[in-house]
Amino acid sequence: MAIVKMKRLRLIALARDRDALLSSLLHVGCVEVKEPSAYLADEAYSALLRRDTAAVADAKSSITELKQALDVLGQYAPYKGGLFAQRAQVREGELLDEAARRAALEKAREINAHAKTIGALNAREARVKADQMALRPWSACDLPLELKGTAKVDVLLGTVPNTADFNALAGAAEEAAGAVEIRRLSSDREQQYLEVLVHKDCRQAALEAMRSYGFAFAQLRDLTGTAQENIQRLDVELQAIDKERNREIAAIEAMGPCRDELKKGVDRMGQVLATESAKERLLTGGSVVYLDGWCEAPEVPALEKALAKFECAYELSDPAPEEYPDVPVKLKNNVFSRCMNVVTEMYSLPAYDGID
Repeated sequence: MAIVKMKRLRLIALARDRDALLSSLLHVGCVEVKEPSAYLADEAYSALLRRDTAAVADAKSSITELKQALDVLGQYAPYKGGLFAQRAQVREGELLDEAARRAALEKAREINAHAKTIGALNAREARVKADQMALRPWSACDLPLELKGTAKVDVLLGTVPNTADFNALAGAAEEAAGAVEIRRLSSDREQQYLEVLVHKDCRQAALEAMRSYGFAFAQLRDLTGTAQENIQRLDVELQAIDKERNREIAAIEAMGPCRDELKKGVDRMGQVLATESAKERLLTGGSVVYLDGWCEAPEVPALEKALAKFECAYELSDPAPEEYPDVPVKLKNNVFSRCMNVVTEMYSLPAYDGID
């Protein structure tokens, strides 16, 4: 039979041994801890035991940071190895190296910080370019944008729809106000951009005439200097943004050799996540912890050897027929049929008491 036999494991250990116990079980690799929801729903158990604390969210967050850093390296420092590159071999001690795990996280955070800075620079560049685009239609205006007029004359900047007849508008304003001069600075597919010089006494009359053609005041921010001067200033700012972004990209490219370390970091954090997830399924009363799960029957000797190092009490039993739907299923085939496990697992594993 290719379905591995399982044993029900119930274990009580001292709370102080929790981390070392879980680390030992992780090393053995043959125990699956059950979700304790049934016990928490039982008043007799819930009065004595509660879920153990765990740092599952922190572990998941760290894995996300590492994967994000790998994505950043893939974007700015892509791997140029062969299609069938051989995977690095990692010993167990190296995989569980806490110092190496912390170092990988630090490098991931450094890479992500560079990427965050690049994102901020890209957003800033988009704003600067938008400001430039808003100013370009006014570049022919040689008056400072902060100038609103003189003692006798008002300076008005505004737009009318491109469909408006400029000559008719200028004529109507001159007829209504008299002392007014209108210059069309530029136009595009949507609007015409106008500079209006009008005597203060005639301002209202000129505005009423122009508004009949759809005149609206320009929405320019509080800027000083001419439009062209501001465009040139923004050009300088864009160059500075580009220079700073190139520095950040170069810093990421320099960390390209860290790719393998980050990949190992993901695997290391995967082990941490597995341990923290197991902690979350433990029940505790404060001084003891309770574990309920399943163990592969062929690995019972290895499990008992691992548990012998701790002050604990445990029970191993065969699953009852009513427990079969909850028993985890593991396939174990010979070398000739092992490749079919992938196909079987892709669709649906057989029931524990079924036929493979």
